[in-house]
Amino acid sequence: MYRFCARHSGLGAILLTLPVAVAVEMPQDSSLTQVRVAAGAGSYLSVVRDCDGNAISQSEESFADVAVAIDHKFGSAPVAVGVSGGFLHDGRFPSGEGYYYVNPNVGLVWRRFGISMGVNYLEEELLDPDDSDTFGEGEGSQWLPSIGIRVGPASGPYFTSAILSSFPLYSDGGYLEMGMGGLASPRTAVWAGASLAGLTATALAGRVEWRMSDRFYLDGGASLGLREGETQYGGNIGITYRVIH
Repeated sequence: MYRFCARHSGLGAILLTLPVAVAVEMPQDSSLTQVRVAAGAGSYLSVVRDCDGNAISQSEESFADVAVAIDHKFGSAPVAVGVSGGFLHDGRFPSGEGYYYVNPNVGLVWRRFGISMGVNYLEEELLDPDDSDTFGEGEGSQWLPSIGIRVGPASGPYFTSAILSSFPLYSDGGYLEMGMGGLASPRTAVWAGASLAGLTATALAGRVEWRMSDRFYLDGGASLGLREGETQYGGNIGITYRVIH
């Protein structure tokens, strides 16, 4: 069986859907610390529906977000902890305004399986552009769970499913998503899947990470979907500093 070692791969075989520390394959007695920064933007269709679920009006809106995360995996223990957060802007707010969120999380990491659980605290109710009351009614702060699962080695192929774990939360795909990923080359990891909810509606989504140097990595993601027959899209770019010690 091929044994992948992140220290020598140059990439770390990152699992791009979950909090990152849950997915890096490395020697079992090593720990990992990383810092991520990312920003994104896109366009979505905001729909207003009547009591029967019929669309009565719609408007094209834009969104933008920025996010920062710190993750750490502890030595020989299969435990990872992290916290991410950032700023979200959508069509409910004037240009330059929005709200903040934070997501502390904890994960269990094994070579062929990983799980991460956390909670999102948002200053305002998470946007539901399809007007389906998915996240409740009313305005104000909100607490929502996050969860992510990986099945398969992080070097690939692996399957992932995640709820409210995207980074950044708006532009990195959907509120609910699943897909497949792995290494495309010694310097590049890729992930492709479906975004089943979120600002870009039911969409195709993809992510890529490229190693720039021993500790710095360039990340990017994009999604393309349809709502009421109209195209929705989003994308983001980020940088990761990662050290195994």
